[in-house]
Amino acid sequence: MHELGLAENVIAVVGADARRRGFTRVSRVTLRVGEWSAVLPDSLEAGFNLLTSLEGDLFAGTELRIEREPARGVCTACGSMFPAGQAGLVCPACGGPGRLERGVELEIASYEGE
Repeated sequence: MHELGLAENVIAVVGADARRRGFTRVSRVTLRVGEWSAVLPDSLEAGFNLLTSLEGDLFAGTELRIEREPARGVCTACGSMFPAGQAGLVCPACGGPGRLERGVELEIASYEGE
């Protein structure tokens, strides 16, 4: 379950920045997770909740919000943008090959606290 390691990294990055900024509590962390990222949101949330419960006051009761980023491709032949779905990375406009433009990210979009 690599999601536990990902949750640990998110907590470390947010915690370090929050401490540097003088926060005493982080109330919410928002992550952007790509559709094709191979990250299981439920497992990531479970790992995050487990680890934040062990962190103490800074992460007491922190809410994790996960925004799913749909996979999108761009055609290398005609330049059209398209959703990368069951057809994969084949351009629906011209049938040309596409490359993945979005959908594999795992990003800390924001965090809130005081």
